[in-house]
Amino acid sequence: MKLFALALSAFALFSAPVFAQDSNGQMMENINEGAAPVNAEGVKFLSDFADCAASAQADKADQVLSEFPSSVASDKNLFNIAMRSKNCVPGGEKLRFSVRYLRGPIAEYLLKRDYDLADWKLKKKRVLIYAAPPNADLAEQNADVRSAVVFHEIGSCVVNADPSGVASLFQSARGSASEKAAFAGLSETLAGCIPPSVELRLSKFQLRGNLAEA
Repeated sequence: MKLFALALSAFALFSAPVFAQDSNGQMMENINEGAAPVNAEGVKFLSDFADCAASAQADKADQVLSEFPSSVASDKNLFNIAMRSKNCVPGGEKLRFSVRYLRGPIAEYLLKRDYDLADWKLKKKRVLIYAAPPNADLAEQNADVRSAVVFHEIGSCVVNADPSGVASLFQSARGSASEKAAFAGLSETLAGCIPPSVELRLSKFQLRGNLAEA
């Protein structure tokens, strides 16, 4: 099995994971700039926010995975969830990174809600997942959507190849030694799932989200 290096990329983030401006324009600007959590503080804030928002807005959360990732429709749904979740952050603060990065932790919330990770048995009817488009249709999407769909296909390959290893990942806390060990255990499987023409440049936070959605 040929191994591929997994490059973890850092994205620009301001000094704190939240901002005090209650502005639709600011949140949309964060989407355009791709501001993502890159430290433990930001990851914890976003994960906690996603859990709270998904629990409070179950109907909207159930729709998150039905649209292409990184698409306008997906971003709009996540934006609406974020704007309606003011009670999920202290002091009326708001997200200071792209709401696009809510999708991964919301997917993890739904995964843990709907499946028993010990045996992958479905506990309730699962939510609607978008159908992977044929290559011809995928080519018509923008670059962000194309990349996200490819990354999810890689995630599906990993989940199918090592479901127990993926379960171990989601049974670990973010940033913990157990999470690090789980990623290490999946590294060879992940490397074998990456097509030769694809360079996977994702943070662990993003990779975990892709695997949750897969």
